[in-house]
Order: sequence, then structure tokens, then C-alpha cells
Amino acid sequence: EDTIKTYGPQYPDGPKYLDRLSKLEAEQSAAAKAGTNELEKVEIALQSLRSEAMFAHPELNFDKLLFLKTGKGGYGHTYGDQFASGTKGNLCVLSPVRPGGKVTELAPELAGGRFDRFDLSFDAKKVVFGYKKPDDRYRICEVGLDPETGKMVPGSLRRLTSSESDSAVHAIAENTKQYNVRGYDDMDPIYLPDGRFMFVSTRCAQSVFCAPGTVTTLYSMDADGKNMRRISQGPINETAPSVMNDGRVIYTRWEYVDKGLGNGQALWAIHPDGSGSDHVFKNNTVWPAGMSCARSIPGSPLVIAIGGSHHFTATGAVILVDNRRTRIGEEPMTCITPEIGYGCMDHAPVKPFPLRPRVKPVLVAALTPSGDAKKKPGTLFVQDVYQGTTGIERGRVKYLRVMGVLPWPWNEEGMGWVGPDVHRKRVYGIAKVHEDGSAHFEVPAEENVFFQALDENYMMLQHMPTFLNMMPGEQRSCIGCHEPRRTAPTVVAARPKALDYPPQPLAPLPGDTGPRAIHYLTDVQPVLDKRCLSCHSGDKAAAGLVLTGEPTESRNVSYENLFGKGLVSYMDSSYGRAHYRPEPPLTWGSHRSKLVARIRKDPCAAGITEAEFVRITTWNDANVPFYGTYGGKKDLKDKNEPDFRPPPAPVVLAK
Repeated sequence: EDTIKTYGPQYPDGPKYLDRLSKLEAEQSAAAKAGTNELEKVEIALQSLRSEAMFAHPELNFDKLLFLKTGKGGYGHTYGDQFASGTKGNLCVLSPVRPGGKVTELAPELAGGRFDRFDLSFDAKKVVFGYKKPDDRYRICEVGLDPETGKMVPGSLRRLTSSESDSAVHAIAENTKQYNVRGYDDMDPIYLPDGRFMFVSTRCAQSVFCAPGTVTTLYSMDADGKNMRRISQGPINETAPSVMNDGRVIYTRWEYVDKGLGNGQALWAIHPDGSGSDHVFKNNTVWPAGMSCARSIPGSPLVIAIGGSHHFTATGAVILVDNRRTRIGEEPMTCITPEIGYGCMDHAPVKPFPLRPRVKPVLVAALTPSGDAKKKPGTLFVQDVYQGTTGIERGRVKYLRVMGVLPWPWNEEGMGWVGPDVHRKRVYGIAKVHEDGSAHFEVPAEENVFFQALDENYMMLQHMPTFLNMMPGEQRSCIGCHEPRRTAPTVVAARPKALDYPPQPLAPLPGDTGPRAIHYLTDVQPVLDKRCLSCHSGDKAAAGLVLTGEPTESRNVSYENLFGKGLVSYMDSSYGRAHYRPEPPLTWGSHRSKLVARIRKDPCAAGITEAEFVRITTWNDANVPFYGTYGGKKDLKDKNEPDFRPPPAPVVLAK
């Protein structure tokens, strides 16, 4: 009905389809009531009608289809596409687009290698794609094509990225026992409206926390392959970028910041210069487990994406997403392939594409300054932290704590996921919150940062369970904490107080001198050693609680006893569906910690300094990580080695 209304004479058989639909629905109802075997035949006829009606749509009036033949072997785990060994695939053109149409290999001289995702230029005259030879690494390549014939322009094949930096990678591999270190892989390329490219790459030299794989993050480069630049900082894989109608790039971000370890593959967007990182959809729902291969629908605010499984996100149900409704929950989703559902399926980046020109999206001007501003931090203005912090009375929030999650570099040999928190954490400092709830402060650039609202004792009231990236010199603002994204700013009687001052540099927490990693062995254990062991050591430890620092298999005695006796409050980040919905204030953290409550009372409170108290609460509010670095040997059998569980190196940020 919508297509008839929109296209009229260009969709001449529309009324006939409606008539057939009405008759088939009547037959379906009758067969269901009678319980006859005719029901299956009617269902098949309905599916056939749907295909016929859809393919008669005027926008599908094209005669050539560009697609990827994957070849033998298939594709694998999201973390492992670059390791796949299958061959004999190719970029192909189907013409005419119907059963029995002729299939032509676009690059026959590349047969025998392996092809990754591809993108068609806006004028339909070039194709960019990832490609690797057997036992080699993925590189970005491009070919010219003749839109009339659907064949490659002779001599047009060129390679845009190379292995010139692999020597540095091999040097890393020689100095570490990480078995997943390999040369760089460049994958998932797309054309940007200004003629440059964006792609994902393992050039970030990061490891996956929980599986043998290498991390991919977003990169951009000029049309000639020069001026390569990393534009995202995610600690885990980012994949499948695509340019939206508004010029932003939508992609899949894999993350686990203080929520369950699984089902968190959500859609995010970013400006081509790396500024404006923003959640699009699925950061707060686990159904489906993953979402990938998102694209804007031309002339529409809707996005279409694939709803897949946890590890294989690129194959599954086809879903329309309308995040104007909300970005939380399942309401924005309409599954247009309900017969497929959201089950686990094999992974394959096959995405057929009409071989014809398409409308070029909006060109977004660079939002971040150049020159000396490249060394500057970003700045953030918060209008009112009480917007979204339900139940927290005005005047209680005194500070915002800026924290970050760290990647696992290739050159650090150690363990990834250890304990209830999968990330290593960093605290950058705090910013003052004014009486009206406003704040205006600097934020470290090119880091994975999140924020916590604190009371006068530097204890967490509300937590941000995700991260954002800010580019050097980028300026951003928000209404409050966890407010609905489409809520208009509250009309205020006076100018927010924070805007009467320049953005404040982050101040250190009491006892700190600057940014630092959160590390149990240097933050918490020294306080326990100094203040607690007179009562909590030996065979007659008070309440049976031993807080000594002897190392255990993966942590130490005090850490395991604090957990075993339920004395800390934390967000469980183990595998599962937990904590994807936004949690209300005071759900977990230092205000819910029995340990913190006890050390605020005598006799435990006697002698504890403010700095020592803040070290313990900050560790608890960081979700109780044990390690502050991925480096060094962690196994107890290596306890006599010089690099056994080393403290983190001092944090040095660009000025």
C-alpha cells in the first residue's frame, strides 16, 4: 500500500498483489481452522508473493548486482576473520539479476586469494575491498569498473595499503609469547563523501581480552592511501563501517564496560574526523545478541542492520531500526525477515549491492581544530548532572570523576580477563560540579573515557557503563546523566554557573598527583597492611577475615577474602546478560560496600587518612579490578620472576 501510494504508475501491479494477498490470507485462515495440509502450501505461496511484490519495487529496477563469493572455508568468529584460510572467492557481478543470470568474476587475476567486505563508489565506477593472498595479511585494494559492462577496467587494480610497517610488528612478536601477534590486517574499507577512505585495522596492535584474536579499530586515509590516521580508541573490536545519510559513519562496537561479558555488540556512529562518537542503538538490550552491517536507507531516518549472534554478528535477521522512538529496549526494532529470527548462524560478509550510482551522503566538515590544537584535550559541558540521576537530591553531587578503560597492547605479555571486571581502569581526575548541577571541564583526548558522579566524600552516586572518545580540541555537551537522548535541555532561569568559567583542568583526587591506573596491589593492599593487619592476620584474625597480601593463583589473600565474605559491591561483568539496562544511582559501588561502611566506623576508622580512604573507594567504584596493567607474569608459578605482577607504569598524557 505504501509503495502504491508513493510510486503510483511506476508500481503497476501493486493492486494485483494486494488482491492476491487478501485471497491467500483467507485461505490461510480457513486452512488453519480446518487443520488441513493446505496450510503449508499457502505459507509457501505467501512467501513467493512477498518476494515478487518486493522485487517489483521501482527502486530495485537495476540489471547488475555486485556481490562477494566467499569461496571454500567460510568465515569465522568476529575476532578471527583475518585468520580465515579459505580461498577461491572473488568479487562478482550478476547480470541480469534473476535466476540463471550470468556471473562474472570482477578480478580474475586475484582468484586464489581471500576477499573481505567491499564498498562501491558513489558514481559506481570503482570498488574498494579487503584482500589477502593465502597465508598473508589483508590489504586494502581498489579496482575501476565499467558500469555498462560490469567488468574491471584493465590496469585499474591498485593496492592502497602495504606491509611496510610489519617489521615493527615482527619485532614485537619476537619479544612476547602472545601467540596472536601477527602482521597488520586492513579490512572493511568504505568510501567517504570527500574521496577519502575509512577502514578497520589491527594497526592499533591490541589483543582481545578473552580469545586468541587481534583487535580492529577505525582508521582513515587519503584517496592515494597516504596520511593514515587512527580515529577511534576502542579496547575491543570495531567493525563494519558505513556512511550514513547525514555524513556520519555507523559501525559495530564490541564492548563490556561494567556490564555482562556477552551480547553487547551495538551500533555507534562517529564523524569522519573521529569526533562526535555517539551511541545509535543496542547498548542497552541483549536481543539480538549482536548487530552489524548497518546502513542508512536513502531518503529515510531509518537504519537497516543484521541481527546476529554473540560471535557471528554479520549474518542473521534483517532489522529496521528507528532510534527516534528510543535508544533503549527493543521498541525501535522491526524484523523484516521473521522466518529467520535471531538464532546463531554461520558468519559471512556477503552483502549484495546494486551496481549503479547512488546519492552521495552529506559531507561533514572536520569539527576538530588543527595545528597546535592537536595537542589539546577535549572539553565537555554538562548542563545539569541531576537530569537522569533519579533519587539523588540536589546538592549531593560535588564532583565528576573522569575514568577510562585500557586496551591490551601486543607488547605486554600477560593475562587479559581476570576477575569480575574485564578491563584495566585508569582515573584521570575530578571536576567540580556547581550548585546548579552544571560542570565544564577538560577531558583527555583519544582515550576511552567514562564519568562518575561523586558526593563530598568522593564516593560514587551514579556511573556511566560505556565509554566515549574525544578528539584533541573537540567540544561537546550533554544535558545530564543517563537522560533520554532526545530530551530537550531544561529551560533554566539563569545561565549555568559552569559557563561563567573556562573549562577547568581535571584536579587529582586526594592523595594523587595526576592520572594513574587503578591497581589493587598499590592502591588497596598498602592501606590494609598499614591499618588492618593488627586485627586481620594470623590464625585468630578478627571475624575470620585475613587481609594479608600473600599471592594466590591469580590474585591475593585479602582480595579473595573480601569477595568471599561479600564485603565489596560491584557490577558483575562475567559472561551473560547482566546489567545492560541502565542501572539507577547507588546500585553498586562504595556506598553499597560493607568494607567501606566498616572502615568509616571506629575502631577501623582510627588513623585512616582521607587519601587512604579515597584509594579504597575509588578502587571499589572502578568495579574492583585487581590488576592495573596487562604486562608481566601473573601465574603464581612465576612469583620469583622479576616481572611477576608488576605495578603499572606512570601515566603520561599529551599536553
